[in-house]
Amino acid sequence: MDGEGVIWVLGTIALYIAIPGLVAFVVVYASRSRWRDFVAGRSVMYFMISLAMVAISGILVSIFGDHYPFRGLVRLVLYTSISFAVWRLVIVVLRIQNKPPRTAEEIRAALETLLLEEKTNFPDKPVGEVHLNENLDKDSVRDPVVETE
Repeated sequence: MDGEGVIWVLGTIALYIAIPGLVAFVVVYASRSRWRDFVAGRSVMYFMISLAMVAISGILVSIFGDHYPFRGLVRLVLYTSISFAVWRLVIVVLRIQNKPPRTAEEIRAALETLLLEEKTNFPDKPVGEVHLNENLDKDSVRDPVVETE
């Protein structure tokens, strides 16, 4: 095997190693985060699913060659998904970056909304305990001022 063949094999091995991580991220993020509640969370999920699809497509080519059944359809779905996910990320980043800084009153209103939500959803716990003491990730704390769509 020549140098280029070795590089090709190493690239294929790297792809096989990446797929479990991609799938694990999607499964863990889907099952343990409130990604549907946030524009950025949905964008990350769509992008990671698209990336997993690219990797799986690469594996299909490495197993079946360049001419496996329905490859044209797989490519169409794959590249359409990637286009959607990438442009959605661009739009979300621009939208977030172009928002004016929040005023103290907006921050106070967001905090009051969050605490009221907590009081409603967790009536048996002191206000502030859920978000401060339960080691929740940042994705689980909703910001009603920033997260609108």
